[in-house]
Order: sequence, then structure tokens, then C-alpha cells
Amino acid sequence: DLIEAGISGITAIFDFFLASVNEKLSTSQFLNFDKKTDLVKRAIDALSAAMASEERTWLGRDAAKVIVDAFLPGRGYEDSLFRHLISEGILAEDRMPLAPGQGVDIVHFAYERFGDHLFAKDLLQRVVKSTPPEDPFMTDGFVGRLITESNASRNNKGVLDALSIQVPETLGKELIELIPSIADRGAVKDAFLQSLLFRDYAALRESTHSYVKQITANVPWYFRFLDTILLVASVPQHRYNARFLH
Repeated sequence: DLIEAGISGITAIFDFFLASVNEKLSTSQFLNFDKKTDLVKRAIDALSAAMASEERTWLGRDAAKVIVDAFLPGRGYEDSLFRHLISEGILAEDRMPLAPGQGVDIVHFAYERFGDHLFAKDLLQRVVKSTPPEDPFMTDGFVGRLITESNASRNNKGVLDALSIQVPETLGKELIELIPSIADRGAVKDAFLQSLLFRDYAALRESTHSYVKQITANVPWYFRFLDTILLVASVPQHRYNARFLH
């Protein structure tokens, strides 16, 4: 089957991966649990929600272990869900430096793009529940802080890429409509152009085209736009397919 465009398509890829790991770990050869309980995805969703609540793409190792092993309690470390999610390459352990000679053990998603999209999805679920929903995008809002602070859009590039796809799909607006101050940043323009390849076709609106025109007024960005849309030239439903170039 063809993968859908947009976060639904991206999510389908991730869900397929998680389902395959869930099926493997459920067997008696590994952790021997009922695969229909979908423990792997539930544990990952819980981790992602905790990260979004902390507004960062990692958790302390001990906190992450508690969250994951709550889904399959009473096991030793070797037979724990936590250890197997690491061995299967879903989670990765790292050490974050603090003061010289000091650090903290952390856990993050091994596939950065996977983690960024989960993180963005959970952030936007919080946004939808906010009143009004635009407030989190203010400079001091929990989304705005990730992007508007000095060097934030560069340091959080993966999250910016994910938000550039998911904000138009979830909220019906471009990210730069909610945070106009970032519209001229190179990292934001780059994330926007990349989002044209992956977002749902229904999320290509007039506001999208307005920002395209704003970006392509600059000659180097015009050619970057052309390089981008050549990749969707053969997609019949895409606004920027070959017909757009005629």
C-alpha cells in the first residue's frame, strides 16, 4: 500500500516499526506478553508525553525506566521492557554533561526524526487544549520558547521540521502565522520548504503559497524551492507538481 502524505503517513511508518518490535518481544523467546496489549507503543507514547511535559526531547534514565517498566512490572533488568526497547534500537542511552566532570544519564529516542515527530505531536495536543490555542506560540509559551529564543530554531531543528509539517495539518495555519517574528530565519525557511514534501496535501493553503512567494523573492531561495518541488513533480494531488511549473 502507498504511504499517505502528512503526519498520518509518517505515523504509519513509525507505528509499523513499533508493531513489529511489539510482536517480536511478545513471544516466549523474549518477554512473553500478550501482543494485543500493544505494550511497546503504549510505553513509547507515555515517554513522549512525559518529554513534551518537560519541554525537552530526553528524560533522565531513572525516570524513563520507571515509566517504561510500569507497563510490564515485576521483571528483572535482563527481562525488562526498558532493556529490550534499548536493545531493539527504539531507545538510546546517553550521558549529558553538566559541570566539568559531572553529568546525568539520559534516555532519548534512537531515531531522532521519530522522536521529534512524537514530541511535536504531543506538544500540539497540549496546544489544542489551550485557550486560546495561539498562546503557546507566544515568545514565553511552551512552543514559542523552543523556536524564538536565541539559536533555538537551529538547536531544535528536528522539532522545527516536525512542527512545520504538523502545525498546518493540526491547526490549519502556517507556523510563521503563529510566530511571525521567525519568518526570515534561514532554519525556518528550510524547514518550511522540506515540509512541502511531507505534509498532507490538504495542508497546502493560500497562506502556504503566500510564504512561498515571500521566500522565493530571494534568488538563492527561489532555486532551493525549485529543487524541492522537483521531488513532487510527479505527484498528481500535490499543489506544486509538474503542472505548477508550466
